[in-house]
Amino acid sequence: DEANEIIQTIKYLSEDFTELADILSSYLKISKRFDKL
Repeated sequence: DEANEIIQTIKYLSEDFTELADILSSYLKISKRFDKL
């Protein structure tokens, strides 16, 4: 099942990307706080 394998890979990657997005957004929030200081 090559198609199934591709779907699993996409799901895995999208999970990683949401995690990265969370990290980036929290990092941006922190940098904004420093700008206010």
